[in-house]
Amino acid sequence: MKETYKRKATGIGSFIIIYCFIGMGVIIGLLTAGLNPTLVISVVSAPIWIAVIFLSQAINKRVIKKEEYEND
Repeated sequence: MKETYKRKATGIGSFIIIYCFIGMGVIIGLLTAGLNPTLVISVVSAPIWIAVIFLSQAINKRVIKKEEYEND
């Protein structure tokens, strides 16, 4: 049972870290491009944030698979 919780915690933790880094990159990139800071975090940018979530999820799945292969 501990292994199941450890695996879930690792998956959730790595997703959050990946999401934060990609999110910071998007925010810094858009602000550097000269976009209004209010628009960067508002509803106007919602499709960008949805894309960030999907990208984070895809990267997370690849990282988890790589860890599983290395542990075997």
